[in-house]
This record gives sequence, C-alpha cells and structure tokens, in this order.
Amino acid sequence: RGKGDYGSLRLYTVKFEDDGSTLKRIPEHFVSSRRDYELHIEKDDDPTSDTWTGVRNVLDKNSEDDWARFVGYYVATVDGGAGEERYGRLHDALQAHDRAVVRRRGGNTKRNELNLPGEWGWLLEDVDKEDTSSNKSACSGQNDGGRTYTRAEVDEELDVLRKELSRQQNKRQREQEKDEQDFKRVKAQHIRELSKAVENALIDAKIESDKNRAVAVRDALRKQ
Repeated sequence: RGKGDYGSLRLYTVKFEDDGSTLKRIPEHFVSSRRDYELHIEKDDDPTSDTWTGVRNVLDKNSEDDWARFVGYYVATVDGGAGEERYGRLHDALQAHDRAVVRRRGGNTKRNELNLPGEWGWLLEDVDKEDTSSNKSACSGQNDGGRTYTRAEVDEELDVLRKELSRQQNKRQREQEKDEQDFKRVKAQHIRELSKAVENALIDAKIESDKNRAVAVRDALRKQ
C-alpha cells in the first residue's frame, strides 16, 4: 500500500472464527494481537482507571500514518524508573515493566505494583490458587517479542526466582514442622487421656473387688 512516516503501510485479510466470514483490505490500525485486544477491553470495562502502571502509549497526532496516529507504540518504565524500553505491543510492554518490578522487589512484590498479577500467581500469595499453575507456565514460557537479554539480566532474574523458590521451600518446611508438632501434642494429650481412663478403670475395679470381698467376709461371719 506504500510507505508512511514510520515504514510500510499494510492491509490485512481477516477471517473471523465465530461465523467464518472474511474481510479484506483492512487497514493495519484496526488490527491487533488477540492479547492486546483483550487488555484494551479489560481496561475499557474498568471504570476506576484508564492507564497502566509504568507503561505509556506514544502517538504522533500530526502524522499522516494512521498507525502512528491511532495506535503508536508503548514505553515501559524499568529499573525503578531509571530506564525505558519501547515495544510495539501493549502486552510486551506490560510484561517488561512487571519483570523489572519483580527483579527489584523479589518476594516483597505486591499485587497492585503489577499490571498483570495473574501471570505471577506463583509469586503472589493473594492471587487465586486456581490460576497459579497455568499462569506460572505462561509467564515462564512467554515470548518476549524478540528482545535480547544480557547475561547479567538473565542471572539477575534467575537469582530472584531462586530466592523466591528458597523462601517458599522454607515456608513449606515450617508448616510441615508445625503440623508435626501439632500431631505430637494431640498424640500426647490422647495418651494422657487414655492413661487417666485406664487408671480410673483400675480404681473402679479395685473398689468393686474390695466391696465383693467385704460381702464375702460378712457372709462368713454370719454363718459362724
């Protein structure tokens, strides 16, 4: 279709899954990834906010390029606000910001500090349990849009994950030790109660035996 201010202008042919219909020559600024579309819909349905944390949309309102004028690109704030990274997709930018927060905050990360807390279910204790396993897989296997990471960044993120794994292992160990202590305490209480019951039974048996012996002595004396 030619070139605009920021590169080639594209038209798309789209086949809709719901009814199987097809539309041709759709301008590129009307086409987005499924995930970006879902994110925009979620934000439109949220009356409390119209912005994302640490991510902003950059448009060129004066451009004749419709993509630049209506869609633009996204800038993610990273490294605690010291750096910025640009992305063509909203989802990629949100992930970049959230990864930077987790690298910096580790196990202290709060749900409201992230744009996509559902993708960090394994880290956040207040995320719904049913989302944890699937979101952990999605998060760890997510495509980062072709961005190349340095060895230092990879090591840093792995270190965060190792620390969090160690924290959760220690937590499980403490819970297991507490369960064992509770079991021992209940068992000891049960043994004490059982011993008391046996002791009472023996006392009752002795009383009954003494009573029977006294009756026998009385009867013998009467016969004499």
